[in-house]
Amino acid sequence: MVTVSLRQIYRCQVVDQNREVVGTVDDVLFHPRDPLAVGFSVKPFRIGGVVPLPQKYLSFHRTAFDSDGRLEVVLAEDIVDEKKAVKDANAAWGTKAERELGFLWDDTIIYYGQAVFTESGVYLGKVSDARFDIESGTINVIQVTAGTAADATLGKRTIPGKSVLGFRLEHYGILVEDSAAEIPFEGGAAESAGKAAAAASDAAQKATEAAVKGIAKATVYTERAVRQAADSPAGKKARGWLDSFVEDVKEAIKDEENE
Repeated sequence: MVTVSLRQIYRCQVVDQNREVVGTVDDVLFHPRDPLAVGFSVKPFRIGGVVPLPQKYLSFHRTAFDSDGRLEVVLAEDIVDEKKAVKDANAAWGTKAERELGFLWDDTIIYYGQAVFTESGVYLGKVSDARFDIESGTINVIQVTAGTAADATLGKRTIPGKSVLGFRLEHYGILVEDSAAEIPFEGGAAESAGKAAAAASDAAQKATEAAVKGIAKATVYTERAVRQAADSPAGKKARGWLDSFVEDVKEAIKDEENE
C-alpha cells in the first residue's frame, strides 16, 4: 500500500489529460460517511495571475500520480479519438463526476480540522493530518491533536485506519472506536523527557558498572603488585629482616619466662 498525507498533497499540481497544469490541490474530499477519499477540490490558476477562477472538483478515482509527483487526470479507458477523450476526461470533473459518485460535492467531508469522538462520545481532539492509499482512497491513519499546549507536552495520537469509522452527522465529527482513547500520545515533551530519563538512567548504570569494574581491576592490580614486590630482592630482604625480628622477639619472651 502506497499512502500520501493531507499535508503532502496540499498544493500539489494538477494536470489534465494533455499533461497541462490546470491548478493545485486545495483539499482532499472524503465520503459523506465512510473513511474514504473520493475527490479533490482544485484551485485553478488565476487568469493572467490576477483574475481568480471558481474552485473545481475532481473525482479521486479518475486520477493518478505521474512520474513528477503531480496529480494527473486519467481516462477511464484507452481512447484514441480526441473528441471522445475530451468527453471522457470532462466526466472526471464537477457535476458529471457527482453522477458517477452518487452524491453531491457539497456532501463530501474535509477531514482536516474535524472533531474526533469515540463511539462512547469521548472527545479526543481534532484531525491534524491523515494518510490514505493513493489507489483506493482508504484511510490508513489519522493524526489527532488535542491543542497546541497538549501537543507540546503530550504530543499527538496516531489512530489506525481500521479504528476510524468515518464522519457522523449526529456528532458532527469523525467517529473512531473506543479503543482509540487508549492509544498513547507521541512526540511531546513528556515522551522526550521519558526517553531522556531512560537514557540518563542507562548511562548512570553503565557508569556504575564501569566504576565497579575499575575497582575490581585496581584490586587485582594491587594484589599483583604486592606479590611482585614481595618477590623482588628488596622485598625478600625486608621479609628476611622481618622474620629475624620476629625470631628475636620470640627468644626474648622465652628468656623472660625462664627467669
